[in-house]
Amino acid sequence: GGSARGVGQRVLVGTVRATDADQDPLTYTASRPANGSVAVRSDGSFAYTPTAAARTSARSSTRAVTDTFTITVSDGYGGSRAVTVTATIAPSNSAPRTTAPTISVNANSGVVTGSVNATDPDRDALRFTVATATTTKGSVSVTQSGGFTYTPTAAARHAAAKLGAATSVKTDQFNVTVTDSYGAATVVTVNVPVTPANVAPVAGPTTVGKPDSTTGVVLGAVTATDADADALTYATPASTARGTVTINARTGSFTYTPTDAARATATANTTDTFTVTVTDGFGGSAAVAVAVPVAPKQVVPQNKLTFNFVYGSGAENWTPAARSALEAAANQLAAYFVVSAPVTLVFDVSGENSPESDTLASSGSDLISTANGFYRTVAQNKILSGVDSNGTAADGVITWNFGSDWALGDTVGDTQYDFTSTAIHEMLHALGFLSYVDEPTWNGGQNWTVFDGFIVTSGGTKVIGEADYRWNSANNSRLTGRSGGLFFGGKNAVDAYGGLVPLYTPSEWQPGSSVTHLDDDTFTGSNAMLMNAATDTGPGIRVLSNVELGILRDLGYTVTASLAEPFTLPVGSSPLMNLLAGDVPANSGTPIPETIMRAVGVFRPGQQP
Repeated sequence: GGSARGVGQRVLVGTVRATDADQDPLTYTASRPANGSVAVRSDGSFAYTPTAAARTSARSSTRAVTDTFTITVSDGYGGSRAVTVTATIAPSNSAPRTTAPTISVNANSGVVTGSVNATDPDRDALRFTVATATTTKGSVSVTQSGGFTYTPTAAARHAAAKLGAATSVKTDQFNVTVTDSYGAATVVTVNVPVTPANVAPVAGPTTVGKPDSTTGVVLGAVTATDADADALTYATPASTARGTVTINARTGSFTYTPTDAARATATANTTDTFTVTVTDGFGGSAAVAVAVPVAPKQVVPQNKLTFNFVYGSGAENWTPAARSALEAAANQLAAYFVVSAPVTLVFDVSGENSPESDTLASSGSDLISTANGFYRTVAQNKILSGVDSNGTAADGVITWNFGSDWALGDTVGDTQYDFTSTAIHEMLHALGFLSYVDEPTWNGGQNWTVFDGFIVTSGGTKVIGEADYRWNSANNSRLTGRSGGLFFGGKNAVDAYGGLVPLYTPSEWQPGSSVTHLDDDTFTGSNAMLMNAATDTGPGIRVLSNVELGILRDLGYTVTASLAEPFTLPVGSSPLMNLLAGDVPANSGTPIPETIMRAVGVFRPGQQP
């Protein structure tokens, strides 16, 4: 007996088996086939190889083409047996050849369609099959002509959308086997993209709490939902137009903190806005606009800055009407100042009646330190810090000369001095609107007012060293108007004026007036200021300009527009400015009275720059 099987569709192998009763050793020989060759081994195994011509002939035959040969088994003692073997000749055949598959992706559905491109060198009919209809990320179907459809799962598409997803997550593959009619096969690996798919978060309700009555802090929360159940992250800029925001990235809870500046200018309807961006980590996001109230700072009403006037020497000159006028002027000045706690300034008030004196009135307040540096006055420091720097002593002094004709009310005659304007001006000196800078060659000290720290040249260079607090003598000529004079360079004042603010530096040094006032030659006519150096009879200025308010802000104060009623000049009156002659401490430590200067123009409230 025997057996045979095809190898590689070209060689037929088999075995002839035989036994011998005498246990003689057997030998095997093969005859020559007509259409091929055969090799036989000593164990009876053989291999038949058809000729190329025979295989080519077999392709054109409509039936199986065979070849035969005989294998003879001999025992060496005359015994033999012949076995006929019939071999089927396999037609000649080449495997299918393939090129890169063509694919097309539907961006909406993620479905990939395409075809496996294959040809057969023998022009045999081809069959396309896929081993499995599912992959790790989707399913695939293949037509008999090689067309395929790949459908990714929703989970695979969502995973592909994750930010930073690896390439292996964003692709899939499957194998298509191309087989010809003679059984030759070629396997094609098809790589397909997994189109990302994600549903963006949807903003939910936003809660905004009420501002904290003390801090103005607002607590709230932004919510959102995600159809894919993705973990959401909440983010917002750290700062806004009027405050700062912190947010819990996981929960959307936020804390809004307004700035002090925003609260200082806020009204009941002031709001601030910011945007919270909600992201899902898969490329989806939602922007949520949040509006929060900005609570006005709960400050003590402006008129909680009060003055306590203690009348001493010459008190008999202070008539009830004069005392009432001083109280009214103090209240009008206090209306500018915003304080966070009640402050009462105590002034020792004296009076005299000296018609021959050039001094109309004076007011002062010592500095809180005699050390080197720039220091507040006692009154200034009490308003800004609440600290009483001199204990039981008065915070300031006022001296008034009733030897001139004073108008104590709103009606001011052409020959009268305006009491209200003068009082406001003098008290502002006590509150720090003054300089310790003295005439040339007298500025050897190193103890100055805060005001002095803002004095600069026309080029913006400070005239007193910020490290050693020494006056730069190169600026001596500027004290009398040369080389451009001197200016106030505080930011708030500069912003209000539109440039450095000129200070009073006349060609001849005026003790008590030079530098410590605004420049009369610049601020004239309708632009005259309450803190100019000049004075004369007639109605004076009673309202601070934006420039003067800017200077007060630079000195550390929180100020706002006055709550006092606008002052209206009497009909037919001369619009002359009546300021004052005040007592301004000089750097030498000796009080020097202001002198009466020539009059300049006045502006009504609302006309100041």
